[in-house]
Amino acid sequence: VLTLEPHFILKPLKLHTFDAKSSGIVLAPSSERLRNTTIQDIPSVAVKKPNEEDMTKIYRGLREIAFYEALQFASLLPSLNPSSPEGMSAKEFDILQKCRHPCVGYHPDSGSNTTNSTQAQDSIKTKWAKSWQNLANEMESLKELAKFISPYHGFIDLNYFDEENANSPPSFNSSNNNQPQYPKIVSPYLLLRNLIKPYTHPNVIDIKMGTQTYEPSAPKSKRIRESDKYPSQSEIGFRIVGMRVYDPSCGSEDGYRYWNKSFGVSLTKREEVLDALMVFFNCKRNGGDVSYAKLILVEMVSELKKIKAWFEMNTTLAFYASSILMVYEGSNEALSSELKKGECEDPILKMIDFAHVCRQEGGDGGYLKGISNLLAMLEEVLEKLRV
Repeated sequence: VLTLEPHFILKPLKLHTFDAKSSGIVLAPSSERLRNTTIQDIPSVAVKKPNEEDMTKIYRGLREIAFYEALQFASLLPSLNPSSPEGMSAKEFDILQKCRHPCVGYHPDSGSNTTNSTQAQDSIKTKWAKSWQNLANEMESLKELAKFISPYHGFIDLNYFDEENANSPPSFNSSNNNQPQYPKIVSPYLLLRNLIKPYTHPNVIDIKMGTQTYEPSAPKSKRIRESDKYPSQSEIGFRIVGMRVYDPSCGSEDGYRYWNKSFGVSLTKREEVLDALMVFFNCKRNGGDVSYAKLILVEMVSELKKIKAWFEMNTTLAFYASSILMVYEGSNEALSSELKKGECEDPILKMIDFAHVCRQEGGDGGYLKGISNLLAMLEEVLEKLRV
């Protein structure tokens, strides 16, 4: 039995079946158990037509793995200071000239790697240097973005940790002699850091960001379905997916008050969203003592400003259906004890859910609008507490 709690969480990956000839990865049918949505969940107006394929689903699991891997790779790189084409040294140019990756402009059938003319060499040098600049700039951007994301520890298939499969070799998809064989993926999961582990009674809120939660290439049925979930999303720029607040006086078995998706989509006005945020941050804690709420809000506002600054500089990536997770200690007793010991856990704000990250020229204005509005609301709540 694989025990991962309490330090890690397993996030199931939603992968569709792949053709071995096109991708080399084949999922066993049992992976369908990871799906939570059925056709009954979809309004009749938005039922997918038989010939309407949602291509945004095909690679979402693999894209999420690739996104986390790219972040991890960028984080391990030393600081990159790309040269301008004019200032590129002979050594740097030699490195690029030996690189055969398309990202630096190498095309084996163009003959550009064999020409000896000075003019051609200058042209190649300029083109490759600009490509290298773009690549280096993106790595630096991802390195900065990684600071706002929960630590990633890899990808695992739980099927091979089952007792009945523990001593069995992995099964492979069929292929001919000219194709490599790949193991079937049965129960794929991302292994991520458990962000709520340090807290005794964590208060948690999940906020889905952006003015739309579907990719531009999504089929019409999905666009209708997603838009109908929360029409105010396009104006507000985010919606509360769910939250929980520790309140021992509420009478629940675990001492928590819960608000689900239905609550979030019922908040159609800015003032209603603002009130919900005030409830989450316990702005009337201890019969009017809001000092702790102010400290938490100051930290959250500070983190949001950093993320907002990143999105203002971002010109290449869009984060559809991605969320922001906020966590802080909800127990007065635990907080008092930690403060006495000088071990109080800081609140956490992280970006989560990256199954629909994609390249988009100009960046993600929808996410930027959402984070700007959320930041403005939290600053408004903070200002009310200071009066």
